[in-house]
Amino acid sequence: WSSDVCSSDLELKWKHQQETYKKMLEQLSKTKRVGYIYPTSCGKSFPVLKYLEENQDKRVLFLAPSIEIIEQFKEYIQKYIMNNSSKSVKSQYKNWHFITYQSLKRFNTKNVKVDIIISDELHRTGGEVWGKEFDSLLENNPDAYKIGITATPRRTDGKDMMDKYFEKDIVYEFSKKIGR
Repeated sequence: WSSDVCSSDLELKWKHQQETYKKMLEQLSKTKRVGYIYPTSCGKSFPVLKYLEENQDKRVLFLAPSIEIIEQFKEYIQKYIMNNSSKSVKSQYKNWHFITYQSLKRFNTKNVKVDIIISDELHRTGGEVWGKEFDSLLENNPDAYKIGITATPRRTDGKDMMDKYFEKDIVYEFSKKIGR
C-alpha cells in the first residue's frame, strides 16, 4: 500500500494485514460477513481501521468487552483516520457507536440501525445474556456488514464463537508459533 492510495496515515505495513484486508473485502462483497483471528499484539485492529477509513459515511457499531479497548480503538481512529485532528471521534463521526457487550441490551432497545457491526474479542459474545443480545443485534440488522475479530476464538467453556458466527467466512487465521 503506498501513501498515494491512502488519504490518511493509515498504512497496512505487515503482509498478514494486507492479505487480511484484501480477503476481507472479497468476502464482505459475497456474504456481508467476515472473521479473522490474530494473536494478541499482531495488529488485528488495522484491517478494520482501513475498512472504516474507506467507509466513513456509514453507520457503524463497534463492540468490545471493555471501555479500555474502546478507548484504544478511538485513539487509533484519531491517529490513523483523522490524522490527529483536534476534533473528537464522537463529533467527527456522529453515526459511529462504541459500546461494550454489557451495554448491548440498552442499545438494542433503541432500535438503531447500522451498516457495519464490528465485534472485537468476538469470543466474549458466547455468554448467556450477551449472546442473546448479540443475536438480537444481528437479527435487527440483517443488511449490516459484520466483522468479527479475536485472538482466542474458543472460549474456556469450549464454545467457538468464530465458528458460530463466521463459520465459512473466516478469511485469515494467524498463528504465532513459539518454539524452544
